[in-house]
Amino acid sequence: MNNLWRRYKYRVTTNCLDGHLPSEGHLYWRNRLFAFSLIYMLPIFFLLFTLSIFTAISSGLMFIIYADILAFTALLFVAFSSKIHVYYRKIVFFISGYILIAVLLFTKGPIGPALIFMLVISIFAILFMNRSAGYATLFINISLCVLYELGIRLDLLGGLSGISYPDYSWILLATNLAGVNLLMVILLPTLLDGLQETIKKQKLLESKLHTKQNSILKSANLLRKKSETLELVNQRYKTISQLVREAVWHWNMNDDNRTWSFEEGNFFGYNMQEELSTLKSWSDKIHPDEAEDVVDTLLSAINSESQTQWEMEYQFRARNGEYVNISDRALINRSADGSPIQMLGVMQDITSFKKTEETIREALAEKETLLSEIHHRVKNNLAVVSGLLELQALQANNEDLSRQLLDSTMRIKSMASIHEQLYQSKSFSHINLGNSLEQLIRTIVSTYQTAIDIELIFDNEDVFLNMNKTVPCSLIVNEVITNIMKHAFTGYKMGTIHTTISEKEDQITISVTDNGSGLPDDFGEESKKNMGLFLIETLTNQLEGKHFYSSENNRTTFTLTFSNSSSLD
Repeated sequence: MNNLWRRYKYRVTTNCLDGHLPSEGHLYWRNRLFAFSLIYMLPIFFLLFTLSIFTAISSGLMFIIYADILAFTALLFVAFSSKIHVYYRKIVFFISGYILIAVLLFTKGPIGPALIFMLVISIFAILFMNRSAGYATLFINISLCVLYELGIRLDLLGGLSGISYPDYSWILLATNLAGVNLLMVILLPTLLDGLQETIKKQKLLESKLHTKQNSILKSANLLRKKSETLELVNQRYKTISQLVREAVWHWNMNDDNRTWSFEEGNFFGYNMQEELSTLKSWSDKIHPDEAEDVVDTLLSAINSESQTQWEMEYQFRARNGEYVNISDRALINRSADGSPIQMLGVMQDITSFKKTEETIREALAEKETLLSEIHHRVKNNLAVVSGLLELQALQANNEDLSRQLLDSTMRIKSMASIHEQLYQSKSFSHINLGNSLEQLIRTIVSTYQTAIDIELIFDNEDVFLNMNKTVPCSLIVNEVITNIMKHAFTGYKMGTIHTTISEKEDQITISVTDNGSGLPDDFGEESKKNMGLFLIETLTNQLEGKHFYSSENNRTTFTLTFSNSSSLD
């Protein structure tokens, strides 16, 4: 029996809810109330209708029998039919109710249960549907009362009820019914709307609370992750700081308080927070020879309204009495008016770097001395060779052989001049090309000791080349100047040699111009036989450059161009 009752309740509830959910508010709970009423109304009405039918049979009122059967059948249809929308179930429910009310009113009269049913059906309309349905039932109830009154006044009822009562009693009952009915239609919807509004506000508050809770949880998770990340970064920083011997410090100038990132024993053996907490406790441990200068530069940086950084290297006394080399650098934080507020700095132990730097510097100085000595000896050896060749040229009986030996002497002197400049220079990798060629040209001109007055003009930019390019370049200029001294000024008493060197967009241009007799007509054929011109061609190819001669109005110009970043680097 219990199982049958549960199945009965489930069937009626499912049919009436029609798939609606509690989140839909009024609609769900109206349908739920409708289902609940049907569940208990069917057995109660079954008993009442049974008694009503027996009474109607004994009284001979067939209309009541038909109305009871029709109403009960409608309730069964509304409760158990699975193919009708809940809205239409309610319509059928109210129609069957009004059929029963009308029959009772016109058979039993106004003092019977009809008026009570009218009031109940209005309450059901408000609870099951809405305010509009309540007003509709109020209108129907009043209309039924009016029709009944007209039936009485016009003697149309024909003694259906057989009940006599004073006229004023019916009017009083109808008026009270209408008043109570109207009151219910007004008050109940107000109560239900208030409950619905409270539920909506509660849901809104719950939604906002849920949103804020989610936001707080997200913020908390984000804060926790950031805290974990910060802790990890802090641990890594401490580890790295210990490895590189580095301490971060913060100095609050208002109270002369210094705080440190290191604890006791991690840096110089001091308890940093206690023993280096003020400017004086820090400055007292700087080497006496440097303390005054370091403090002065610090105070100068602080007092300068525009300076935001400070950096110094000095010797700092550790707890064991030894001095360590320190690199100290800091940022100065200032207020809007430029007044210093605080400093944040990093103190790093660079003792090992200083020792390494000193070792490298000593090794480099030793190698520079050795390299300088090598260049000096090469220069001396080349000078000896050139001197021997020059002596042999002077003693040679063959003029052609003497000329060739003299040319070789000049080439060797050209290379010796480069080594001499390297020996005298502080750099062994790059040579100032203008200075090198100027010295070379003056040496060649003075070596030939001709009776011609040669004016040398130099218009050179500061162009630097490595030795691999300087040697072939110098040899080329050596051949050009040698040819000018041999052939350009024959029969002249004076002449001019103008040299220019320039660099533009990594391209070097060397130009040598003389105002001699110009190029001979057979210069092209002669260049194929001449050793010097062949050497110029070969060395130009080595530089991956280009060269050409031009002659106009007894002015001959030799031009050489090549890249400063060729494969000879």
